Parts: sequence; structure tokens; C-alpha cells
Amino acid sequence: MLLAMTVSVEGPTSRKAASPEHAWIRGFEGGTLHVVFPARATDDEVRVFCDVLEKFWRDVDGPVGTVFDCRPVTAATASQRKLFADLQQRLEPVFRGKMLGAAFLIDSALVRGLLTAIFWLRPPVYRHIVASNEIEARAWLGQLRASFLP
Repeated sequence: MLLAMTVSVEGPTSRKAASPEHAWIRGFEGGTLHVVFPARATDDEVRVFCDVLEKFWRDVDGPVGTVFDCRPVTAATASQRKLFADLQQRLEPVFRGKMLGAAFLIDSALVRGLLTAIFWLRPPVYRHIVASNEIEARAWLGQLRASFLP
């Protein structure tokens, strides 16, 4: 199931952008992209998601904050972790100019370990936190946005 959501936003330096269409993306509003990962996914599903995310980041103007809700996740294969690490590597130059920060909602030691494994393969070039809830995540992104200097 794909979301057919289009939200018009304007951030401090962002142009209007459409929310990417993918079942895991809950929206792009107020300069924040919100992603909710499923409990499990196939490698092909992760590959498609990475393609959608890459197109979004190449097309959007920054700064953009991201909330990745990883709380539903129960497993991820080594090949899936590598797909995410490879995506980070490809987007490194893009993230440097557009990624305000990423908040990862995680309530499981297993999922925290999966994130650590991805970051071990490819450390992020953007600021990030592991938050326990969306309020904390959005407050942190709000602080980053308030101190953003173009």
C-alpha cells in the first residue's frame, strides 16, 4: 500500500516539496520527514524504500529534519543493514547540505544494536539522537531548527 499524500511545506531555506510516496513514509510537513518502519521487511522492500528516500533527498532543499520511528522493528538482515549504510554513503554530500538532524525512536536494545551496526558500517555525517518518543524527537529537531544558520 502506498500513501498518496502530498503536503506543501516551506522551511527556513526549503522550497515546496511533496511528501515521498511510500507506505513507510507518514509525511513531510514543517520541514520534517516522518518515517515509520515495519516490524519486518524483505530486502526488495528495503531497496525500494532506499530508492524513494534517495530521490527525496536529492530533490528537496534543506534544512530537513527526520524522525525515524524504529519501535515496530523486530529484525533486519545483514544485507538490509548494508543497504542503509550504502545509502548513507551515497547521500553523504547531500546530507551535509540538507540534513538538519535525525531522531531515531527506539525502545529496544536489539534495534539500538541494529542502528549501531549501520553506523559502524558508515558513520553518519549529520547530528542524530535516539529518543524514546516523538515529542522528545520533535523538540530536539525544533532546537536544531531554531539555531540553524543558513
